[in-house]
Amino acid sequence: MQTTQRLKSCGEAMGIELLDHIIIGEDDFTSIMSED
Repeated sequence: MQTTQRLKSCGEAMGIELLDHIIIGEDDFTSIMSED
């Protein structure tokens, strides 16, 4: 979650909205937005 927050902060500084942060594993994936 700390990495997602840093990406969001950096994006906001550049005027870019973070829509999602998807983590892809060998057999599955996780969407941070679906966790909230």
